[in-house]
Amino acid sequence: MSINKLEKGLYKRILGRAFGWALISVWTAIIAGSLAWNIHDVSEGTREMVYTEALSNFHKDLLYRRWAAMHGGVYVPVTDKTPPNPFLAHITERDISTPSGRLLTLVNPAYMTRQVYELELEQYGVKSHITSLNPIRSENTADAWETRALQSFAQGKNEFSETVDLNGEAYFRFMRPMITEERCLDCHSQQGYKIGDIRGGISISVPLKEYYIRQRPHINHIVAGHFFIWMLGLAGIVFSERSIRTRIDNQKKTEEELKQSEKMLQTIFDTEPECVKLVDSKGNLIMMNRAGLDMLEVDSLDQVKGQCICPLVTSEHRQAFMDLTAKVFEGGSGSLIFEMVGLRGRHLWLETHAVPFRNEKDEITALLGITRDITEHRWLEAQLRQAQKMEAVGSLAGGIAHDFNNILTAIMGYSEMAMMALPEDHPEQKHLEIINESGQRAAALTRQILAFSRKQTLEMKPTNMNEIIDSISKMLHRIIGEDICLALHADSSIPHVLADEGQMEQVITNLAVNARDAMPSGGSLIVETSTAHLEEGFAGHLGVKPGDYVVVSVRDTGVGIPGDILDKIFDPFFTTKAIGKGTGLGLAMVYGIVKQHGGHINVYSEHGKGTTFRIYLPVIEERMKELQEVELPAIHGGTGTILVVDDELLIRKMLADYLSSLGYTILGAAGGNEAIAVSESYDNGIDLLLTDVIMTDINGKVLAQKIQEGRKDIRVIYMSGYTHNIIAHHGVLNEGINFIEKPIDLVKLVAMIQRVMGTKNVIPDAV
Repeated sequence: MSINKLEKGLYKRILGRAFGWALISVWTAIIAGSLAWNIHDVSEGTREMVYTEALSNFHKDLLYRRWAAMHGGVYVPVTDKTPPNPFLAHITERDISTPSGRLLTLVNPAYMTRQVYELELEQYGVKSHITSLNPIRSENTADAWETRALQSFAQGKNEFSETVDLNGEAYFRFMRPMITEERCLDCHSQQGYKIGDIRGGISISVPLKEYYIRQRPHINHIVAGHFFIWMLGLAGIVFSERSIRTRIDNQKKTEEELKQSEKMLQTIFDTEPECVKLVDSKGNLIMMNRAGLDMLEVDSLDQVKGQCICPLVTSEHRQAFMDLTAKVFEGGSGSLIFEMVGLRGRHLWLETHAVPFRNEKDEITALLGITRDITEHRWLEAQLRQAQKMEAVGSLAGGIAHDFNNILTAIMGYSEMAMMALPEDHPEQKHLEIINESGQRAAALTRQILAFSRKQTLEMKPTNMNEIIDSISKMLHRIIGEDICLALHADSSIPHVLADEGQMEQVITNLAVNARDAMPSGGSLIVETSTAHLEEGFAGHLGVKPGDYVVVSVRDTGVGIPGDILDKIFDPFFTTKAIGKGTGLGLAMVYGIVKQHGGHINVYSEHGKGTTFRIYLPVIEERMKELQEVELPAIHGGTGTILVVDDELLIRKMLADYLSSLGYTILGAAGGNEAIAVSESYDNGIDLLLTDVIMTDINGKVLAQKIQEGRKDIRVIYMSGYTHNIIAHHGVLNEGINFIEKPIDLVKLVAMIQRVMGTKNVIPDAV
């Protein structure tokens, strides 16, 4: 055991020393490279200064020549150094005399520049030279270096420079071409030059000795600085070698701590309530937390890791899912709402937000997705859409009701009149009864349509739902049959609700019939009552007010409702039954009645596991008086004058015929304005105004007010085929107002006329 420990110690020491020498070598290479770079940088700086001096000299020389050329040359005294120029003999004023007799000669720009170059060489050591491949003077002949430069200019180059050795000393040589200008032609036109031609160049040779002397101290400082830094680095490496030994000793401890950290991060990752996943470019799963695995309906990541999750997305959303994946791997991001089916068949609506996941090199290696389950949110949205759809259908039904009720009024009215006019044993009585019965059935159908559209007036009173369920339990047994077990679970402490008993019986009966049809081989039907308190947020989603509710649940063990049609079951005329077996109004009526009671109905169903309907009815805060039915008096003949106002000729004629047969005097009008004219022109008394509520010119309420201005004692009965929520805006459903609904029951109409004309009270001013 001790030998092993010794071997491990030696191994660590050898490893530490090898690592130390490797660090020293690397550090030395870095310092050497930095030193070389800095020396090179200083040299480049020196070269830049030399280049700047050479370029400045070139521009200065060019300006001298250009200035002299602009003035056609310069006149100077004739001396040994400046004798008359034979090359300018063609110029008539080459030589001139001053008034004092002093002889002057014209010096051309090139000659003047050469003299300046001689002074420059003597005083500053800079050599400048005008040269050409075709020189006029031998002094301008190009040397080998200048020849190469001039040849490069002929090939399109505009600058030539090099560091060369001249007479044992280093020089920087620089040359640019001279371009022929207009003034140059005065002296050089005979050589065939044109404006823009390259006729030579100016070379500048700058000695580098002084520059090298000036850069040497700087280089020495750089070398000293790098040596100092190198020494500091060596000291650091020595200390680092000791640190490495410590790190090796602590490596195992660090690895253990890392494992603990990874375990903690994994715990945090798995406790995140929303799905977090990593997916590769092909859609294959790399990583997923516990929430995501629950969505996929799997127990562990190993079951799905490396597999593509695209097939779990429903077909209508799959392409969008793949497009989002491709977009992320192109560097974008985005969100998507889609439907997915888990590995065990559960349907989920999900909302995902996807962004690129990048490594330390900023490369996209995966898609990072955060996914939220919005199935319940989608269900609430569907409930809202259903409510809006029912509202639209209800508006349509209300519009149809008016015209349909007018037609039914004529059919039922004339059939009743015909039956009363004929003997009871008359052979046509049977036919008339069929007509009247058909009218009654049509009127009932209209009421059903208005019921699911929540447009029907209900007989509301305080009601205990336990009593209603108990009263129809025997009927429910007969409806569902002997092979279905009916169980009633009533909460005896439930409070009262404000409801129409008949409509509530219809709701439960319709749900029981649906349950029976869902259990063709038998099963169980459970009806129970309970209470619930709906908070403001949840109640708002359901479209009801927050507060206390009585809950009536109707649950069966039938085949269930397929998920793809669950949001359509309350649609009018939608049915899953065979043709001729269902009207499609059963659940639509249930929905309309519940909503008209200010409540809400929801459904939960799993295919093959049954269906549960829950009805929420608001609890009333205080008991109300029950409405008393008024017994209809016996029909008998009457006297008096009645003004009948309706824009339907068929209705006016039917009412006139029937009421005239009872002894009443009938006046007719097709609208409000015509009725006012009839009232004003009729000299005798009018006892009753029987008027439609909504007409094309003025409504019944306004008509009654205008006629009452001249006839204070006239009574008023309103009639309408429109739905109650429409005519309620006209104030004719207020307490104390006489109103009869179309299609008109003639027996009820006569009873109301007898009651109204028999009283001596004047119609309230509210009308």
